[in-house]
Amino acid sequence: MNNAVLKDLDLTGVEQLTDAFFVMIQYLHRDSSFCRSLNNLSLVGCTHITDLSVVYITLLFPNLKQAIL
Repeated sequence: MNNAVLKDLDLTGVEQLTDAFFVMIQYLHRDSSFCRSLNNLSLVGCTHITDLSVVYITLLFPNLKQAIL
């Protein structure tokens, strides 16, 4: 079992990033500490992110303090 804790995730400029990324995290990690520990998320320049990702982000990362979209 992996006990990695992720506090900050900076995906700035990853043009290939889509809603499917957050759907996959929901499927694979929805109950893990990976999701609960994230505090900061940056998606600046990720042009394929839609409102669906925002919905998943709010559900997946309950302790998120800052999200830059």
